[in-house]
Amino acid sequence: MGACASMARKRRVRFARTSSTLRKSTEMSDAYGERGRLLGRGAFGEVFLYESGRNVVVPNDDATDGGGKASMRDGNAMKRGASVGEVSKSQLVAVKEMDKRKLANVRVGRERTLLDEAEEESEMQSECACENVVRAYEWVNDVKENRARLVMEYCPEGSVLDEEETFERFRADDVKAIARDLFRALRTCHERGVAHLDVKPQNVFVGGGGLYKLGDFGCAVRVTRRRDGTYEPVGKTPGTPAFTAPECCDGEPCDGFKADVWAAGMTIHALATGKYFYQADSAWETYQKILETRVDMSEIEATEDELFIDFLRQILQRCPEKRLTAKQALKHPWFPIEMQCAASLTPATRVLGFQPLRRGARHARRVLRNVFGRGGKR
Repeated sequence: MGACASMARKRRVRFARTSSTLRKSTEMSDAYGERGRLLGRGAFGEVFLYESGRNVVVPNDDATDGGGKASMRDGNAMKRGASVGEVSKSQLVAVKEMDKRKLANVRVGRERTLLDEAEEESEMQSECACENVVRAYEWVNDVKENRARLVMEYCPEGSVLDEEETFERFRADDVKAIARDLFRALRTCHERGVAHLDVKPQNVFVGGGGLYKLGDFGCAVRVTRRRDGTYEPVGKTPGTPAFTAPECCDGEPCDGFKADVWAAGMTIHALATGKYFYQADSAWETYQKILETRVDMSEIEATEDELFIDFLRQILQRCPEKRLTAKQALKHPWFPIEMQCAASLTPATRVLGFQPLRRGARHARRVLRNVFGRGGKR
């Protein structure tokens, strides 16, 4: 009893919430253009492609990379005289359209509905903005319409895998690139107090410039950090049974961040082997298989890549306390040193297009000092 009382007295604090760049409006702007083809369908709505033939103003963080400086990606638009945050060409966006009546009729707790949850989902996706997370631009709730809309970044090549049950294994280099970007996305989410809780190949999208992006925050939750630095367990079960961590299978609260790492590990395992290891006819049977059967590493061991084998073993530790965090995973030697350096670049170095990958930290400091001065400020 005393121990329980002591735990109850622990002070709990929220993560300092990152300011969201998500715009909220009550009317869908004509600037997004006409609704085009269907991209995907879910239980409460659908995702459509929208294309505009004129300028579309999107949040500043998409056209800048910290401090209001134009990113290298949008340099041509800036040269043509477009203002910060304006895309001066035809804009493609993905718009998630949700049935408000269905969402509003499902209560989550005493005062909230699924419509409230959907709005918070869009806020969390926006707060986790980085180059490896699909951007959320605008939440539109028009009282005159039956649909709420979330305007998002469009990834033309879609996800790395569709819903098919059988697929070919991915090339080793592609597996590593996807793993790197997936853990970068999770590191950002976790640093900003968000557990994704539905990491799987279908939610990893192919972006531009060789980047992979984590999307679909429909199962995401905010995580509370206690005063002592530990994290409040989350009571929500992850979204897809085959990617659920063992400690989450019995419905008890679990560490949401470590659950994400496990799901990322099972995603990588699937891409490397060409199959889903934990697959059964029902959710209950899948959970039982996860609880009773260890992940088969024989095909991973057959690669004879000792670093890859060690990496996967460490992120698929059945004990969550022994499992790597997303930040630790990115420091594993399986990732080449240039990948690790790129993952730790500050916004300032990314704005400059500076890549201290081959020439070392001393050269990196010298270049930054020449640009910003010895005080680190321009």
